[in-house]
Amino acid sequence: MASFLASCVPRGKFALSTALTLLFLTFPVPNGAAAKPQDLRSHTSPRVTSIPGFRSLMQPTFTTCGQTSVAMVTGVDIKSVIHTIGTDRPTNTGQLVKALRRLRPRATPKVVQLDGNNPHSDSIVFLTDTSSGGGHWTVFHNGTYYDPIFGRLDAYPSWIRKQFAISVN
Repeated sequence: MASFLASCVPRGKFALSTALTLLFLTFPVPNGAAAKPQDLRSHTSPRVTSIPGFRSLMQPTFTTCGQTSVAMVTGVDIKSVIHTIGTDRPTNTGQLVKALRRLRPRATPKVVQLDGNNPHSDSIVFLTDTSSGGGHWTVFHNGTYYDPIFGRLDAYPSWIRKQFAISVN
């Protein structure tokens, strides 16, 4: 995760669209700090939600992107997800699938290879930085990425590769 973020720093800004540019800030959020949702785009109409309890969240530390992604799609608070997974450190696919099965018993999580393409809606996506190999978990919901660090994004820059997704439908 740290290498994923560190690789973004030398690049400075990247264009999300012709009208929106993000500056990547890579400083740790202190433990216990309140995680607040961030909306990088303005919407006047509410979005249709197919995941019951879906909410956009920001991760409380640099190592909790997986736990925060699970919290977004289950409606469970981040501390409870950390307790369920058993760690506040980086996570793997198996840990997230197991947590999803426990926290959303009616869901049938499925791992799907993406080969750089967007997943189906309602998926937790694993991203890698092609220059550093660092990894990061994010959520794809209703055509939008909900990144636990950067908030809502329409797309990721070209050097970020979408490896695979855990479908939560």
